[in-house]
Amino acid sequence: MKSLTFSDDLLSRKPPRGIDVDTTLAHFAIITCLVDPEVVRPQIHPRFELDLIEHDGRERALLSVVPFVDQDFRFAKVPWPQWRFGQTNYRIYVTDSETGEHAAWFIGTSLDSWTVSVPHYLWKLPWHRAKIQFDCVFDAAAQRYTTYRMQTTNSWADAEVELTDTGLPPTELAGFDDLETGLVLLTHPRKGFFTAATANSAPTPSGTTACRPPSEK
Repeated sequence: MKSLTFSDDLLSRKPPRGIDVDTTLAHFAIITCLVDPEVVRPQIHPRFELDLIEHDGRERALLSVVPFVDQDFRFAKVPWPQWRFGQTNYRIYVTDSETGEHAAWFIGTSLDSWTVSVPHYLWKLPWHRAKIQFDCVFDAAAQRYTTYRMQTTNSWADAEVELTDTGLPPTELAGFDDLETGLVLLTHPRKGFFTAATANSAPTPSGTTACRPPSEK
């Protein structure tokens, strides 16, 4: 994998438009697993290539479980009403063969709110209703979590997470030649894609950039 670096453009926030949503996140975590590429490859559209790293002499794909709490989920253009709920995303890291850009391919999302019907039916996102409970205690003086637990039940992807926080920033990421490349890839995918919850299996953008399947004009 080529080296990646943070840039002003990558760190800047694009202005919202249309029916974009905005939210403030709490208890955000990225838990990344190294998985067999052949296991996850059928989950993504042929237009995309898996981002692979080498670990212990074998190529591995990267799958992240991303739990967090939406504190004030709202439409960007209409700041009221607002909703608070737990959410967990499941994503694979890929490269778009048409543009060469790194992106996230979303397998699905668990959402603890009746509002899941909005992204599921309006935007055709593969989001599913779930019961999500967080048990988190943050020590502001030590700048670390003394407790971080999350449990998802009654969902298409039940999960139990318990993390230990050292309060120290990472110094390396397994499989990456340098820390910055790993952080850019895992924490700043600027575009996301998914297979819409319809009969059409074409890739659909979860961001604001339009995308058509390779077979369409």
